[in-house]
Parts: sequence; structure tokens; C-alpha cells
Amino acid sequence: MRKILPLVATFTFAITAGGCAVDDGSPSEPELTQGALCTPTKLATTLAVSSGTPKQPAKNAIDGNTGTRWESEYSDPQWLYIDLGAVKTVTEVRIDWQHAGAKDYHIDVSNDAVTWSAAVVTKTGMPAVDHRIDDLTGFTVSARYVRMYGTARATVYGYSIWELTVSGYDPASCATTNLLTAGWDQSNVTADFTPVAGYTFGAGKNAISFDYTGQTFATPAEPPTLEFSQSATIPQAGSTWRLTFTISGINDQTNLPPIFFASLAGVAASSYAPTTTNVGGGVRLVVAGSLTSGAQLTADFSVSLAAGGVADVVIDNIPTFTESADGTTGTGLQKFNVTDVSLARLN
Repeated sequence: MRKILPLVATFTFAITAGGCAVDDGSPSEPELTQGALCTPTKLATTLAVSSGTPKQPAKNAIDGNTGTRWESEYSDPQWLYIDLGAVKTVTEVRIDWQHAGAKDYHIDVSNDAVTWSAAVVTKTGMPAVDHRIDDLTGFTVSARYVRMYGTARATVYGYSIWELTVSGYDPASCATTNLLTAGWDQSNVTADFTPVAGYTFGAGKNAISFDYTGQTFATPAEPPTLEFSQSATIPQAGSTWRLTFTISGINDQTNLPPIFFASLAGVAASSYAPTTTNVGGGVRLVVAGSLTSGAQLTADFSVSLAAGGVADVVIDNIPTFTESADGTTGTGLQKFNVTDVSLARLN
């Protein structure tokens, strides 16, 4: 007779300097309240620095005057970076180019103006048009310095910018429910079973669709684990936290409900909603069979985390599969989605 065995999947989410939730003042069971969202606005800049000996000074690119411009030397590559004065959350870079603009360039960021990130946005094949506006969006990064790095000019002259502006927000001055980034490190997925299959990342990357149905897994360890990982800095100190996500698309709500447990910074959740069961050893499992499709599941944590510290959020999913007679393989049975994942500070 075939056995029904669990397959454990572990997800490690990033906590980022994206904001915080506000305390509702409850002295006992804190409830999650929606604070004012972090609305991106134009960020003030304190300094502009450029490569080489510019034909016209870097400060002209941030003076608010579209009649003055920065102009670089007539060679490739050249760069210009601006200083936001402190680490901010950046969501947009807008460049008003003079006719002698960049054909190929990228935007990167730094916290010390020494070590620069991989390209946040890359543009290629851009035309030479006076007052060409490149409005670069679709990203969220934390940085103090933002750099335009030109690799190919659109003309024989230098790189020339009328105005470079950066928009975003100061995470310390706003509140939002979600401290998780909009995604996982998709290049760092590990498992102790083969193949590493049965999942796909959803739109926005803060979602994963699971489909183990019909997939045969080799099971050298019991239970096998599947791990997605990131880590980042805690934006603001707190001691009570809530993890929330939505379950949908379950292929058999009654017989194959998704089951989960969670931890924050190595500390297990203190309570779950709506339904839990204790399987021994202090491990508490959320039984999603009590949820209607599309309903939310929450896990609360009591753990003191300091601003600037690093912590991981871990969600373990325990799907089921049928085991082969010799116990070496298992066939997946479940199909479901995890969406709208968020972590909030409650105090």
C-alpha cells in the first residue's frame, strides 16, 4: 500500500527597508493596521560628481534649471552620480538629455560611492534628441548614491544632461504594511531532492504557483526540502510581527489542503490564524483546509529585532505525495498558489 508522505518546502523571504506598519495601541493581541503608504516623491540631492574633467560642471545636472547642463569629456565610458544625503528607497530615475546624450548606458547604485551594484536599469540604442526624456521606473532599490554610467555616446561629443532627478521615499518617514521585497532570489533555489521542480514564480515575484501533480521526485532524505532565500536589513526596531499570505487555486480543498509553519529570525510563530494543529515538538502547522480559496493566512511572531539587523522569514510548506513501494520516489498530488505575501511590524 502506498503511503502519503509530506514534502517540505522552505521559503526565506527578504526583509527590506521598504517601510513599516503602525501599532494600533492594543495592549494584548495586536491587530494589523494600515499606515500611510510610502508615496514616491522627488528626492533632494546634495551633490553631483562626474568622471574625468567635465566640459560643464556636474552640479548643473541637479540645479533644477533645464537651461544649464552637465557635459562630460568626449570619450567612453563616462559617468555622473548624485548623492541623496542618506540611504533612501529609490523607485524612479528621470533624465532630461541634451542632444549629445547616451546611446547606451545603465543606472547603478551604491551606499558608499565606492562599491556599485549591478545595473538596475539598462538602456541601449537610444537616439540623439535634444530634451529626450528617459523616465526609468519598474524597480525599487535602497541606496544613497545613484549613478548614470554611459558606455556609448549618441554623438561624437560627450554625454550631456540638462537634469537628472531621482524619486522615491525615506523609509523612516512613512508606513506601509509590507516589509518584504517584491520577490525572491530566483538564482538561489536549492533542494535535497531531485528534480528541483513543482513551482513557478508568479507575476511581481511575490507569488509562487505550486504544481506537484504528476511529478515524480527522488526522495533521498525525509522530508525533502525546497528553499528560496534572501536576506536584508530590518528598517525599524520592533518586537511583534505578522506574516500574511493568500492561498488560492487548491486542486482538492478537502483532501489535500496546503499545510504551513513559519519562523522569523529563527523563532517559530507564536500563533496562527485561522486554524492550527500541533504535530509535536512545538511545531505548529497551519491547516489551510479551513480557508476558502483566496482567503488569508497569518502567522504572528514575538521576537525583538533591532534596526539595522538582518533577519530571515521562513515559511515551510508541507505538501503530500504518494510514495513508491521501495520508498525511493514519490509522486506529487497537490496544486495551489501562494500570493500577496507580506510581513508587517505591529509595534
